[in-house]
Amino acid sequence: MYGNSGIRQYQQVSVETLTPERMIVMLYEGMFRFLESARRAIADGDIAGRTSGVQKAQAIISELKRSLNHDCGATFTNDLEALYNFAFNETVELLIDNDPVHIDNIHKALGPLHASWKALPEAMIVDNGEKVQAADSGPDPASEPQKERTPTRSVRPGTPAVKAAGPVNKPLSVAV
Repeated sequence: MYGNSGIRQYQQVSVETLTPERMIVMLYEGMFRFLESARRAIADGDIAGRTSGVQKAQAIISELKRSLNHDCGATFTNDLEALYNFAFNETVELLIDNDPVHIDNIHKALGPLHASWKALPEAMIVDNGEKVQAADSGPDPASEPQKERTPTRSVRPGTPAVKAAGPVNKPLSVAV
């Protein structure tokens, strides 16, 4: 009896401290898990199990769709919404004709997004609560030929731009 409240409290803290990226990864994983549960239920002839798995997957797809921020002006949010609408429609078709091909279609449409979201937190570095792009995300500057430099201005040590790069004992030149 007492152990359950501690577990619930731990789970609540775990969810509340997740990064948004990790939360999305977990939603995708849950959706795929429920779809696979529905696939097994179809194979076993368990209509109630299939319906339960599909409804849980639908709830997650709906939550992913609700989490989209259309106010940011990015066109990809419309593309994501279309993919989520497709996935939801596939779950409806799954309930109608009981054909697991609809689960495969959802995996094909959303699997690459899941993989991208899963890789995203690993490609980020957190510095004082702010996310900074990983240093190895572009070509190696040492391997490129030297180019003519653009005018620069000095940035004092201790400014946010310098803190993200690490401790520096002299001014850092930044292209303007």
